[in-house]
Amino acid sequence: MTIADNDPDAPRNLRDAVKAARLQIEADNEARKEARNNTRWRYERDPQEYDKQLDRQRQEYADKIAAKEGREVRAYTKVPGKTREEHDKNAKARDAERKREERSCATQEDKDREADKRWGRRMKKKGWTEQQIAEGLKQRHEKRRLRQPDPGPYEDNPDYGAF
Repeated sequence: MTIADNDPDAPRNLRDAVKAARLQIEADNEARKEARNNTRWRYERDPQEYDKQLDRQRQEYADKIAAKEGREVRAYTKVPGKTREEHDKNAKARDAERKREERSCATQEDKDREADKRWGRRMKKKGWTEQQIAEGLKQRHEKRRLRQPDPGPYEDNPDYGAF
C-alpha cells in the first residue's frame, strides 16, 4: 500500500499512476510465469514434435520475409547435415571450395611458394635437418625451372601475336 491509496486527498493523477504501475507489475509477473511454464513445457515435451514445430515456424517466417521483402532467409545452420558424418562431409566440401576460390586468382609463383612451405613442414616432421630441407628445396626449384622453359625468341618480341 502506498500513501496515494489510503489518502483520499491525493491527486487523481497520482492515484491513476499507482494503479497503472500495479497493473503493469501484475502483467509483467504473469508474462514471466507464462514464459517459465512454456520453457518447462518445451523441455518436458516430445523433442521430435518440438523440432517439427520449429521447422514449421521457420518456414512460416521464411515465407513471410519472401512475401514482404522479396528475399531469401539465410540458413540457421552454416553447414547443413542431419548426422555428424553428413555435417563433416559438407564442411570439408565447403572448405575445399573456399580454398579453390582463394587459389583461383593466385599466380603460379604463389602456388609454388605455398607448395614449398607445405613440403618443408612435411620433411621437418619426418625428421630432416634444415640443411637437408634447403638442399631439397634447391632441387625442387631446379626441377621447376627446367620444367618451365624460358620463352623463345618469338615470345620475346613485343609484337608477337598482335596480328
